[in-house]
Amino acid sequence: VLWCSFSAFLPCISVLGGSISGLRKELVTSNAQLQQVLQQVTELATHDELTGAYNRRYLLEMLHHEKNRTDRGGPSFCVCLFDLDHFKQINDNYGHAVGDEVLKTFVGAVQPLLRTTDFFARYGGEEFLLFLPQTSLEMAQHCVKRIQDALAVAHFKGLPEGVKVTTSIGVAQYYLQESVESLIERADKALYRAKQHGRNRMEMAPFHRPILL
Repeated sequence: VLWCSFSAFLPCISVLGGSISGLRKELVTSNAQLQQVLQQVTELATHDELTGAYNRRYLLEMLHHEKNRTDRGGPSFCVCLFDLDHFKQINDNYGHAVGDEVLKTFVGAVQPLLRTTDFFARYGGEEFLLFLPQTSLEMAQHCVKRIQDALAVAHFKGLPEGVKVTTSIGVAQYYLQESVESLIERADKALYRAKQHGRNRMEMAPFHRPILL
């Protein structure tokens, strides 16, 4: 009787084992898919969907962290505000699809030139903000010059041969107890001067040291 009972239940045990194995495989697959979704959500939360650069919100968050560290005695840092020259004309003359390619190509030309500690973000439209931790004004100038040189030889898909894309840049160095908003405003004013003086150039924001009482 025992042998007959065992023989009768053996196929059931085998089927149950197969079901458990199948459930285990489905669970592994589901976990992998969940990790992929979480990675995509994180990517969307921190990066610009079009260009792949960091987004504005994430960059500002990193700037506030760096400001706090610098105010506690850490090294200073710089921000560089980029604006692509005559970008509206590119959209008007060649279409927004070409304009999107220009933005992506610009980011692709800049990112290989940066350190792993640098943050490059799309600030809005055709404006980009580069955050350079532990960087002096002189070091920031060298970085921007490398970007300008790379941009001069970059090929932009959809634009006629010989048409170049240039950028105007405002650079500002952080000083103690300055707000992040004030820092970016100084970079923006320097950018405005670069545009006034003919575009395709870099302007430095005056560096104001705090007055110690």
